[in-house]
Amino acid sequence: MAENDKKNLKENIVGEAVDNYKNTVRIEQGFFSYKSSDEAKLAASEADAIGKLNGKIDYNRPQTVHILYDKIIDQNMLHSPEGTTFLIELRTYLEDNLSALDHPIKGIPSEKFNDPDAERKGKLKGKLITVADAEKRLDRIRNARKRDAENFRKSKLTRDIIIVFLAACILAMLVISGLSDTPSILNYENELQDKYADWETELNERESAVRAKEKELGITSRE
Repeated sequence: MAENDKKNLKENIVGEAVDNYKNTVRIEQGFFSYKSSDEAKLAASEADAIGKLNGKIDYNRPQTVHILYDKIIDQNMLHSPEGTTFLIELRTYLEDNLSALDHPIKGIPSEKFNDPDAERKGKLKGKLITVADAEKRLDRIRNARKRDAENFRKSKLTRDIIIVFLAACILAMLVISGLSDTPSILNYENELQDKYADWETELNERESAVRAKEKELGITSRE
């Protein structure tokens, strides 16, 4: 074998050995190790963003945390195991504060545990939502609900006013109807009194006639 051929063969063997070594060496990042620098860079980038965001989250406000969690999932902001771990931590917190939430907790998409495109991404798809943005969104939701409650209160007040108005109208109609019947009632009572007086007069007249006839016939009254 020629000297040059030996040299080339040696270089090829060394090159393959280096490549094999690179493929077996994993890069440590956080709790995980990665097989490529792209994956490690993505994880480092997400870990840095998560650290900054986590330092600003007020964990005394579950609704704000819930909005952050939803936004991260909806906009597919995290792709590395570091990001998935953060989502799991948020979900655990939300489940511990379930009574303070106003809608169900979304599930973490399963593809986040095995993202085939992670090596080619190398950076975040977009910036993480900030706490301020989440609080603004929460304020918008609260204001919308406040407007809905105010509109409901106004509609209820309007309905109550209409009901009271209708009730007043019905009462007025009953009063007017009662007043219109009063003359008839009074006339009927007067008519009864007149008839009673006539009956009494007629009875007295008949009684007088009977007594006169008894006297004429010499019949003694039993009174």
